[in-house]
Formats: sequence, structure tokens, C-alpha cells
Amino acid sequence: NSEITNNDISYWDKYTGKFIFSIGTSKLLEYPIRNLSIEINKEQNDYLLNSANATFPGNTNIKVDGLFKNKFSIFEGSADLESENIRDFYRWLSIDLNNISDTRLKKANLDSEVVFRKGGATFAGIKGKIDSSNINGEIRLRFGDINTAFAKLKIDSLNLDPYINTSEISENNNINKTNLLNFDIMNFDLELDNLLLFKNKY
Repeated sequence: NSEITNNDISYWDKYTGKFIFSIGTSKLLEYPIRNLSIEINKEQNDYLLNSANATFPGNTNIKVDGLFKNKFSIFEGSADLESENIRDFYRWLSIDLNNISDTRLKKANLDSEVVFRKGGATFAGIKGKIDSSNINGEIRLRFGDINTAFAKLKIDSLNLDPYINTSEISENNNINKTNLLNFDIMNFDLELDNLLLFKNKY
């Protein structure tokens, strides 16, 4: 049982110091995860995540830092994602991309404020770029008897034509077969400043 109990927290309350963990290569969901490092500082009663870094599929580097609250039941901080091939990262998460052209969803650079708590996660103040589109907004995820996803995003310009996969092949080529993002309810509020579809501008 890996759950952190009140006794575990009380034991560490009298200590101040730093915890550093690093590993060159590990394996998660059937795929190698590289350059994993975690650094946590204990200052009085505060547990600070100075940094948590790892490289995921698609040469996707994710960095997180912030503060653990309420006996580790809440984490508030910031996250940064840089990817040379965000498509492979999405496939690793079992997101179906079979109807999207292989030439798209490549480079990505995103950052946001994050809140993780039991049963949910919030990514607020998202800003960054995927391919040539600038993106702003927020995403809220809730997990329980009913899993829900809410996203409110604004995109400055999107040319959908290159994203459309005209191939008749639609086999599932996800890296892993575990469906991590299976939501019962999904609500997307999308605002587009400029949309190009079938060579028509909207």
C-alpha cells in the first residue's frame, strides 16, 4: 500500500532537508521513460517540489514544480512541455489519431498552471504552440464513477486541410493498449480566430 498516511507525514515533520531521486531509463506503459529526476525540499512544514523532469515518447520533455498541500492530498504548481513529436506522446496515452495525417501534430511547446488532487486535475492558463497554431485556455479532468473532461481553448489560426488523413487505413497503432483517457462526458468549448477547411477560409 503506497498511500501516504498521517503517521508518515508526522514522522517527517521534525526533519528539514532535500530528497533527490534520479534514474537514467525506466519503463512505463510498455515504453522507455528517460532522464527521470525528482527533487523535493522540506522547509519547516512545507514540501516543495523543486523540479520533476522526464523525457517521454516523441522526445517529449515534461517539467513540473510546485507545492504539496494538505498532507500531500493537493499539489499546486506549474508544468512545461516541449516535444519534437507530440503525436507519439498522444499515441502513448492511447489517444486515437488514426484519422489525422502523420505529417501533423509534431512540434509542441506548452506551459500551464496545474492543480492535482484526488479525483481530478486542472490545467489553467495554458499557453503555447502545437505545429503552427497558438493555443490558450484551460482543461479540467474529473475521475470517479463518471469520468469527465472539460476544455475551453482558443486557437489563433488552424488550417485543417493538412490534418485530414485521406488514407483508408485506420488501424490502431497506439504504442500501448491501455486507454488512459477514457471519459464518459467530454465538453469542448473551442474558439477559432481563423479556420481554413477545404481551402475555404472561415
